[in-house]
Amino acid sequence: MWYDWRWFNVIGLVADISGAVLITLGVLATKRPTLAVGVVTFASGGPDYENLPAVRDRLRQSRLAAWGLALLILGFTLQLIGSWPR
Repeated sequence: MWYDWRWFNVIGLVADISGAVLITLGVLATKRPTLAVGVVTFASGGPDYENLPAVRDRLRQSRLAAWGLALLILGFTLQLIGSWPR
């Protein structure tokens, strides 16, 4: 045969890594855009914006997404190494 079935596993794992990165990019947030979305426009000025529930929640989601992406990439990479055609 002109192809090896093990390559489908490698291609699938690379696609999984790419999908995990794309999903995580939709959740990751930095502090400035999070403050812009989470702070009510009529709120008075002050450095306490980071303690608003919406801002804290969004930053927590972003941190968890980053850790989840790291674990997914680690797991998929280990699978990729383990199934690499020899």
